[in-house]
This record gives sequence, structure tokens and C-alpha cells, in this order.
Amino acid sequence: ARADARAAGSAGAAAAADAGTNASGVGEALAAAEAGRAEAAAASAQASSAGADAAAALAEASAAGAAADAADAAAALALATAEGSEEAIRAAEAALAEAQAEAEAAQELAAAAQSEADDARSAAEAAQSEADEARSAAAAAQSEADEARSAAAAAQAQADSAQAQADSAQAQADAAEATVNVSDLLDSPTSVGPRTPLSATPEPGKTLIWIECPTPGCVLVGDGITDAATHLGWTVQRIGHDLTPEGTAGAMAQAVAQNPDAVLISGSVSAFYEDSLAALNESGVPVIDSSSVNEVGGAANGIYGMVQGIPQTTAYGQVLGSWLVADSGGDAKVLVFNVPDVPVLTGFNTGIAAVMGETCTNCEVEIVDVSFADLLGGAVPGLVVSALQANPDADYVACGFGDLCIGVTGAIAEAGLADRVKLTGALPNAGDFGAIAAGDEAAFVAAPEYMIGWRKVDILAAFFVGDDLTEAQTALLPMQVITPETTGIVRDDGGNYIGVADYEAQFLARWGLG
Repeated sequence: ARADARAAGSAGAAAAADAGTNASGVGEALAAAEAGRAEAAAASAQASSAGADAAAALAEASAAGAAADAADAAAALALATAEGSEEAIRAAEAALAEAQAEAEAAQELAAAAQSEADDARSAAEAAQSEADEARSAAAAAQSEADEARSAAAAAQAQADSAQAQADSAQAQADAAEATVNVSDLLDSPTSVGPRTPLSATPEPGKTLIWIECPTPGCVLVGDGITDAATHLGWTVQRIGHDLTPEGTAGAMAQAVAQNPDAVLISGSVSAFYEDSLAALNESGVPVIDSSSVNEVGGAANGIYGMVQGIPQTTAYGQVLGSWLVADSGGDAKVLVFNVPDVPVLTGFNTGIAAVMGETCTNCEVEIVDVSFADLLGGAVPGLVVSALQANPDADYVACGFGDLCIGVTGAIAEAGLADRVKLTGALPNAGDFGAIAAGDEAAFVAAPEYMIGWRKVDILAAFFVGDDLTEAQTALLPMQVITPETTGIVRDDGGNYIGVADYEAQFLARWGLG
């Protein structure tokens, strides 16, 4: 907040400087206009002076002509006198008197014209002086305007610098807060989630069918189901499918035909198998889902449990988003790769975008879609490289589950982008752990996929003894942020993440088998 206030103050100072510059510019324009008017007045006065001079010259010429006429009249009088003609003398005297009168009048006019010319010259000189003063004022205004512009430029530079410092301070604050949020998840988790003991131990002899999708993660979940069920004396049958609507519907139809005690499925939209779901529900056979957006409706729709649904994947995104803010110093540009065919990933995408949007003013998130066919066909690494080349500012890649990023690390290195881009995500597979330890991948939010199988069986255990399912349905999976610095990571012999060292003992104790 302080950084924002400083930035706002700097911006205000820059705005004030701009206003001062604008005011100086107005003064400069007014001074220039006044100088122009003064120069126009001076030019007009000079024109008037020239006209007056011309009038005076004409008047003097007229006076000279009248004097010449008077001289001629005087000469005529002298000639008449010499001749002795009285009549001629009288006529010459009259002509002389008239010529002298005209000469006197012309001289008076010439004197008046000269006076007007003198006044016009004085006015022209005064106007010229005013014009000179106006030009000086305009030059001074120009100088002041130039100084104001220089001051405004300096103020803007200071404002820009202050804003940059404020942005940097905000980014550091964002990163520091995110570091605090993530720090609690760097250590190994200690609880599997549900801990309340069941009212009774489930009876053995149940038959479960696991509808298994083709990704390594699904196979790992199936292994967890089988392991957990074995402890309860239950049998698990696996039916594979390809996650297509037709494949899912066919696998579920096979399950219905085998009349199991429960069916477990993952990652498929219930609309793909609604007929089989209705048939199972009518027979009282519960379906336990995972990694999907299907509604848990119990007897209303036949789905009695969900593990790793939208709340869980949203948590993955939120945790990874906090790590990204902290690791980047509050300045991350992230490409999040999404598979629309796996709707539960919307939680991961939303979680990252929400955390970074709320806590990191300088961060950017872009969602990049790839198809499930791209995933199964091995096209994702090339698509990631293409997206990075099209977005040269991107410095992080995030994948909603580890299997989505298989081969991406090598593709980034081969494209010469390893020094620029960090690979991150959720649900790391065994290969991701090795790459993180080697420094080839940056960070993953881990949750034990193997435990997803145990949690699905745990919901069934509570169901079959008639206990409330809320705790089993709503508890999130344990999570841990895996980086090269993370220690105490619990994995099985195959390198798969387990998370909680005594997970098996905790489940068995809850089931009354400890």
C-alpha cells in the first residue's frame, strides 16, 4: 500500500508538472499574440506616418506653386506699371493680391500637413517601441515555457522512476507473502485425511470393479485400490477403457453385467455412462468417482464419493500459484497447459489464475489447450515448444498433472529454452521427481496418486458399515511442494510419491484393522 501511495504521489507530481507546462504554454501563446498585435500596430502607424509625409510633401508642392503664381502676378504688375496703363495696373494688382492670398493659404495647409506628419512619425516611433517591448516579453515567455518543459520532463522522469520502484517493491511484497504461504507445504504431510474410526470393520468378500483409464496415473490409482482392498479381504477386477464416450460406456456396461458390489471410475463425464450408472444405482451398487466434475448425489444419482475433484485440483493450482509468485519475485509469465477433455483440470487453471491475479500485480497467466489425442499421441512436447516460441516473455510452464508433461523437459532443452523456462505442475510422476532432483524441472505440487486408490476404498469402507460419508468425501489429499531443496520426500520403491510415511497404518486403524 505504501508503494502504491508513493507511486500515486509521484504520478500526481508529474501531473502537476504537466499542468505547469500547459500553463506556461498558454502564457507563451498569449505573449506571442500580444507581440503580433503590437507589431501590426507599429506597421499601421508607420503606414500612417508615410501617408502623412506624402500629404505634407503635396502641401509643400502646392504652396510652392502658389508662390510661383504670386511671383508671376508681381512680374505682371511691374510690367503694367512700366507701361503706364492704369487698367493693366489695376488688373495686375488684383491678380497679385489673389496669388498672394492663395500662396498664404497653401503655406498654412503645408504647415498643417507637416504638423500631422510630425505627429504620425511620433506615433510610429511609439508603436515601434511597444512592438519591441512586446517582442521582448514574448522572448521571455518563450524562455519561461522552455524552462517549464524541462522541469516537467525532469518531473516525469522522477515519476517514472518512482513508479518503477513502487512496482518493484510491490513485486517483492507479493513474493514475500507467497513465500510464507508455501513454506508450510515444503515438509512432508503427516495425515491421510479421514481419521475418525469407523463404527465397525467392513465385512470381507466384496468384489470391486475398477474402470481404468490408459494413463500411468490411472494405473497407479488402480494399484492403490487393489492394495487397500486386499487388506479388507476384497477382490478387484480391472476393466480398461480409452476415456472416449464409447469406450467409457462399453467398460461400464461390462461392469454392470458382472454384478459387482461397487464400481470405481476416474476422469470421465457421467453422461458417457448414464444408462449403466442408472442400472447400478437401481441395484444399490455404489459408484466411487475421482478426478472428474461429476456431482456426488448418493442415492439420487448413484455416485457416492469423489476423490480429487474440483476442490482438490483448485488447491493444487492455488499452491502452485503461490510458489510461482514467490519464485519469480512477483514477476511471472506462465503458460498453463490444459486438456479440455479432462474437465477437472479447470480447478487447477482457476486456482493458479485466482492466486496470481489477486496477489501478483506483475504476473500473467495464459491457458493453452491441448487435446487428449495430443496427450496419448505424444504431441504435447512439440506443442509446448511452439507455444513458448510464440510467447517469448513466458518463463514458466505449468501442467495440471505430471503425465501431461512427459517429454516436455527434453523438448525444452532441445529447443534451447532451458535457461529461460522453468517447468512446473501438479501430481509429479516418478520421472518428474528425478528431473526435479537434477534441477531440470523446478517445482511440482505433489499428492499421492497411489493414495487416491486407498481413499476411494475408504469411502466404500464407510459406506458398507453405514457410517456418515462426509469426512471421507470432503477431506483433501495431503499435499507437498516438491523442489530441488525439498527434503523428507516419501516415495515407494518405484519412485512414486507416497507423502505420508505411515499412511497404511492410519487407514488400517480407521478401519479397525490396526
